[in-house]
Amino acid sequence: MATTKAEQAFDTVTVSEVIPAPVAAVWRAWTLPEEKMTWWGRSENLKLVLCEMDVRVGGRYRYGMAADGDTEVSEAAHGCYRVVEEEKRLVYTWSWGGEEPSVRDTLVTVIFERVDANATRVTVTHERQPTKRVATIHTEGWTHMLADLVLHVENGPGEH
Repeated sequence: MATTKAEQAFDTVTVSEVIPAPVAAVWRAWTLPEEKMTWWGRSENLKLVLCEMDVRVGGRYRYGMAADGDTEVSEAAHGCYRVVEEEKRLVYTWSWGGEEPSVRDTLVTVIFERVDANATRVTVTHERQPTKRVATIHTEGWTHMLADLVLHVENGPGEH
């Protein structure tokens, strides 16, 4: 498994990981709700209990997270897709409705880059962080999400 690369400026977080799967498979894992629900948040003992995604320019998404074994949503994210370039790039707003009310309309860019036939570099850049504390939380969160995605493609859904 490749090592995750993470960089953090005060208002921008960038995390990158090579995922051992073709671009098409990684894109599906990121953009299909039924697949995303099997891996997103697993390394933090969380699960998606709500995953609504209309992956098109102007489309909206909502994620509801709960502790593993619980069904009550404790944290939620939502936003709007601004750019959708299939198997290449997603740009969407990110607002967080959990414990950090100041996270509103930040901007996430996800790049899917073919490394070879069976590997894809995913780079997540999360801009407009309101505080250094929030930037640190997002650095850790995106690092965990990419690690979860690696486990998903290596071990199959939910096998973490």
